Amino acid sequence: MTTIQSLRILIVADFARSKAQRTFFSVERKLANGFIRLGHNVVCFSDRDTARESSFFGSSKHGSGKMNTRLIETAEQYQPHIILVGHADLISGTTYSALRDKVRGVRLAQFNVDPTFRPETMATFAQRTAWVDKSFITTADSEAIAAIQPPASNVHFFPNPVDSSVETGRVFEKDRESLELDLLFLGTGIGTRNEQLDALDSRLPENVRRRFSGGIHGSPRISGCAFLRALETAAQNLNTPIDDRRPEAFLYSSDRIALLLGQGTLVHTSAAAHLETLYEDGLVIFSSREELAENVIALTKDDERRRAIAAKGWQIAHSRTNGTRIAKYMLETLLEKTLSEDYGWPTRELSSSRK
Repeated sequence: MTTIQSLRILIVADFARSKAQRTFFSVERKLANGFIRLGHNVVCFSDRDTARESSFFGSSKHGSGKMNTRLIETAEQYQPHIILVGHADLISGTTYSALRDKVRGVRLAQFNVDPTFRPETMATFAQRTAWVDKSFITTADSEAIAAIQPPASNVHFFPNPVDSSVETGRVFEKDRESLELDLLFLGTGIGTRNEQLDALDSRLPENVRRRFSGGIHGSPRISGCAFLRALETAAQNLNTPIDDRRPEAFLYSSDRIALLLGQGTLVHTSAAAHLETLYEDGLVIFSSREELAENVIALTKDDERRRAIAAKGWQIAHSRTNGTRIAKYMLETLLEKTLSEDYGWPTRELSSSRK
């Protein structure tokens, strides 16, 4: 049994203090909760907030120098055993070297939750692999990782985490008649999303109560608790890709998948990413816009089956991919310990594996 003593962990990411905590359900916050539940001490350093606060004009770019200095000072005072960096693109390579100088023996890691087809994000991710000991990303597609050409072979998959103190809904416990909607999508209309949802809308009968909002066709964005509460109003929710004309990376999804499954709603998701490998029959996959419409209609009619699938997805998400379990896996991997259990997802270095 792998045992890890209590550690000091510094997480560097965008904790959005200046945005009234509207992203309190972000991946970095769930990971922080997971490390704390494992008995570790965690300090959260919000790089973008610190950079903006360090600039007279509130500019993260102009305040990045002072932010880097403040990060080094924080690490020197806190002396963390581990520094875990999220999408902190303002941190320079010299700062990573300084962190190692100021904190002897520190282990450095990064995590990324963006899709691999975003060139700028992936370029910085690949660059950071040379500065950290381990890298974690929410896709297990070795070919997609190889295309990014990270200079190190230490890239590992991690699932989007669920947190029982965040995703508190149990939509599967409610029958259709007690819910406001049969189908919901909350998100932006980037890529082909507007087109996908228009095509779906045209195929659904009037008795399927639906709402497409949160950015679709310029509709108002929804954040904070209002976002989580909205997910609980619908029997079924959509996890549509940004662009359904583009091949999806193996096991990739945005953190939407964790939010939806965690709230206990039934989830429709594209077959291309093979998320059933991770969540089994706890979600419903579709291979075309036509099949998606057919699935929605069928599950609107068969409420018992809808509730059974949603319950299975909720159970798998909360047991297999909860933030505490993912945090333990990340620590064991970063500290190069023998894994304490079979986690149920790919755990080898992805640069040399094949899906």
